[in-house]
Amino acid sequence: LMFADDVLVGSRAHPPTLQNIMQQLADFQACFGLTTNPSKSQAIYGGCSGELLDACQQITGFGQGQLSLRYLGVPLISSRLTKVECRSLVEKITSKVHLWSTRSISYAGRGQVINTVLFGTLNFWASIFILPQEVLDQFNRICRNYLWGGKADYVKTPYVAWQKMCLPKKFGGLGFKNAQLWNTACIAKLIWKISKKKDTLWIQWIHSKYLKTQDIWSYQMPSECSWYWKKLVRVRDRLKLNWPWHNTSSFSVSECYLWLLGNHAVSPWTSVIWARATTPRHSFISWVCMHGKLPVLDRLARFNETQDTTCGFREALP
Repeated sequence: LMFADDVLVGSRAHPPTLQNIMQQLADFQACFGLTTNPSKSQAIYGGCSGELLDACQQITGFGQGQLSLRYLGVPLISSRLTKVECRSLVEKITSKVHLWSTRSISYAGRGQVINTVLFGTLNFWASIFILPQEVLDQFNRICRNYLWGGKADYVKTPYVAWQKMCLPKKFGGLGFKNAQLWNTACIAKLIWKISKKKDTLWIQWIHSKYLKTQDIWSYQMPSECSWYWKKLVRVRDRLKLNWPWHNTSSFSVSECYLWLLGNHAVSPWTSVIWARATTPRHSFISWVCMHGKLPVLDRLARFNETQDTTCGFREALP
C-alpha cells in the first residue's frame, strides 16, 4: 500500500523473500534517488522464533515495531478500537479549539469553525472506524463548550440543547452533524460497497474471508470473527429494514444521514432568519430568541429569585 511517501509492505517472515524486497528498494533508490529511512521505518513480526526474528532484522535493518502503529494519521490495530487509540484524535480536536479560542469570534463564527475545522477532523476517522461512543460524546462536549464558552472546557451553560442544535436548519437546528448518526452513515457506505462488490482490495478480502458466496444482506454471522466485522454486521442489521439503496448505482453519505435522522417538523421561521441577506451574527441571535432561550431578565429570574426584572429602558423614560 502506498500513499505519497508512506509505504506499507506485507510479506512472509522468509529471509529470501525479504532479501528480494530489500533489493527492489535498492533498485528503486538507484533509479529515483529516494531511499528508506531506517530510523523512521519499522518491521512488525508475528509468530516468529527468536532465531528467525534475528535473521529478518539483519536483512532489513529496521527496528522491531508493535501494533498499534499509525498509517496516514490513523492507528492500525488488530483488536477493537478503544478510546486509548482515539486519544490522538481528541487531542488534535482540542488543540484546534485552543488555537481558535485565542481569537475573538462571534457565536456564528464559532459555528462555522465547528462545521468545517472540527467536524472535518472527525469525519476522516468516522469514514474509517466505528468510533467508541465515549469518543463521540467527548467530541460533542468539546464542540458544545467551544460554541457557548469559546473554550474546550466547560465555562458557560448552553442556552439550547446539543440534540436540538444537531438538527438541520429547516427543522429548527443549527445544521451541526449528529456525530453518532454521521459515523453510522459513513459505515453504511462501506456496507453498500460490500453489497456492490466494489473492486477494492479490502472489499475483495471481505468476500473471500467472510461472505464467500453469500450476500451481505442475508449473511449469518458466525461466533468466531473479528470485533470490527461484528460491529459492521450489527450496523447492517440496523440498516437493512427499509434500506433505499439496494438497487442504486451511487451512494451519498449525506442522504443516508438525513434518512437516519428521520422526519421532523419544519419550523416556519427558519427561512426568515437564515435568509442570505441576513448577517450571520444576527441570524444566530434570532435563532436563540425563537427558541425562547435569550438570557433576558424574566428568564434569568427563573433561576435566581433575587433577580431584578425591572427594565432599565422603561425606568429611563419620562
